[in-house]
Amino acid sequence: MKRLPLVLLCGCSFLFTRAPETRACSPSRVAPILDTVAASLATVAVALGAGNLAFDCKNDNDGVCGGISAGMLLVGGVTAAATWPSAIVGYNRAARCEELQAAGR
Repeated sequence: MKRLPLVLLCGCSFLFTRAPETRACSPSRVAPILDTVAASLATVAVALGAGNLAFDCKNDNDGVCGGISAGMLLVGGVTAAATWPSAIVGYNRAARCEELQAAGR
């Protein structure tokens, strides 16, 4: 359970898919789908954080609004930067594995 946030941050496909050249590859697309969901949510967090900073935090005298928005930008940006490439790698590995299995390798 302690590893769950790390998995979401790093990307499931990097952790749970294998290169198609190995015999243990899997054509499953579960990991890249989870990466896509996490990356999409992270991208929404970045958009909301940026919008909040631009429009809602103009009269923020105590700094709370700006801090929350900056946190959304930072966490969302780092998560999106890790999970979008992971999703792409996962979809590519699954497709290549499927091709190799269809060819009988």
